[in-house]
Amino acid sequence: MHKVSKIFLFLIILTFAVYGKTKQKYATLVDFKLENSAVISECKIGYRTFGKINSKRDNIILFPTWFGGTSKHLDNLVNGKNFLDSSKYYIIAVDALGNGISYSPSNADKNVAGKYFNITITDMVNSQYLLLKEKLNIDHIKAIVSGSMGSMQAFQWIVSYPDFANKAVTYVCTPRISSYDLLIDKAEIGIIEMGEKYNIPEAEYMKSIRMLQTAAAFTPSYRVNETSYIEFPEFINKYEEYSPKNFPAENYKCQMNAIIGHNIFREYENSQEKTARVIKADILIIVNKQDHLVNPQPAIEFASFIDAELLVLDNNHGHLGITYELEKVVTTISQFLEN
Repeated sequence: MHKVSKIFLFLIILTFAVYGKTKQKYATLVDFKLENSAVISECKIGYRTFGKINSKRDNIILFPTWFGGTSKHLDNLVNGKNFLDSSKYYIIAVDALGNGISYSPSNADKNVAGKYFNITITDMVNSQYLLLKEKLNIDHIKAIVSGSMGSMQAFQWIVSYPDFANKAVTYVCTPRISSYDLLIDKAEIGIIEMGEKYNIPEAEYMKSIRMLQTAAAFTPSYRVNETSYIEFPEFINKYEEYSPKNFPAENYKCQMNAIIGHNIFREYENSQEKTARVIKADILIIVNKQDHLVNPQPAIEFASFIDAELLVLDNNHGHLGITYELEKVVTTISQFLEN
């Protein structure tokens, strides 16, 4: 074999070794009960694992997925960006209900009634608890780490199961959806329901939703500087292509409704102070001051009630702001987990 060919083959093998370490795994929860009392006879949960459990079993981290995200996306973060150190921690990335991998409208029995798709953030958390407890024989973990809708699950985790994790890291996060977020989210649900009502092709109405999401994900100044007036026609053309893969409109609607109902204070008379008394985990909260998709104000306000460590970024990259200050964020998370 030529030397160049050998080098090329080595690079392919190396790439696979670095980025192909994990495989999709599944567990099935039998007769899983939702908050609305509906019972899913066979509730499939997808997950991936990274690293190894140490002898003390005190290095386990749970990493739930964000809105529309999958455990494969988290694989790219862990293995591709070293977001969490898999040589030190045993990381369990779990596909949230409704993401097209775990139980979702797109992979469920089409004869199932709609109440089975009224999934909440608490339902996601309960399914993960049963996965860890009953399927993986894990009854305590070092930390829960996640962002965006994943952070909503992390917040719910430390309220629903306060003794389960020592720490929680929530980024671009909120303990309760804000009125501004609700305005955007309700508009998106309205577009989907209008499309369903009038039999509009999914690709057409999802185009508007995708543009709305992009507008909210970044700041106005970012978009103006990033996309010039002359470049805009080419920029907007990409929304003509629609490939939903495992996250079609029915899954989008399912998870968005879960986000709309997110509120960890609801069981405690909507009191931040009363809710804070339940929480036992140490918390790190990371927000971007200019996040227009998940408003940071509720998280910043709640930080004082739970004596959380707080990192406030301030860049015009909005909801994706941590990506552009990744080194600072990763260092902060690493120090928090170890201190």
